[in-house]
Amino acid sequence: MTQNYVQYDLIDGTYRGSVFCSPVQAQEQLNEGVGMIAVSANPLTTSTVDGVPTITMNWDVIRNSVATNIDAQAEAFCQSYVTPGETQMIRYSRKEAEARAWLTDNNSLTPMLTMEAAATGVSVSTLADTVIQLADQWTAVMASVESKRIGAKQQLAGLTNIAEMAAVANINWSE
Repeated sequence: MTQNYVQYDLIDGTYRGSVFCSPVQAQEQLNEGVGMIAVSANPLTTSTVDGVPTITMNWDVIRNSVATNIDAQAEAFCQSYVTPGETQMIRYSRKEAEARAWLTDNNSLTPMLTMEAAATGVSVSTLADTVIQLADQWTAVMASVESKRIGAKQQLAGLTNIAEMAAVANINWSE
């Protein structure tokens, strides 16, 4: 798979060039003091003004690509905590809703919890407590991830230094 990459100076963040190649070839092209960011398109645009060709940098291409990378990092980190899949997230949400309903009223209908409790040999009450404990822990993780994700993307706005953009995207998700 080939992709666009932007090369930049690791010290001052200036643009050093663009390449369209595979990820392996991109790594091979890295020189000392040069960083590289995958981008969705070539950020250079050309136009002609009064017969003079002009090349300009479309910073939005780079910023949007870095923002997409930040989203992907957040998703990958969260996947380390949960079983991936949209329907799995629906099941988690449904189990949490049933567990919270059970704590409010032990006569609540809890088909998912009831069947899981029977399958695992625990009481619905014990399972409800476990589900709520895990959901509350997950909420704390999500709050941390979301604040870092949104904060980083907000920091990208207006940046025209590629090294600074790369630094913004270098997030320690586990802190």
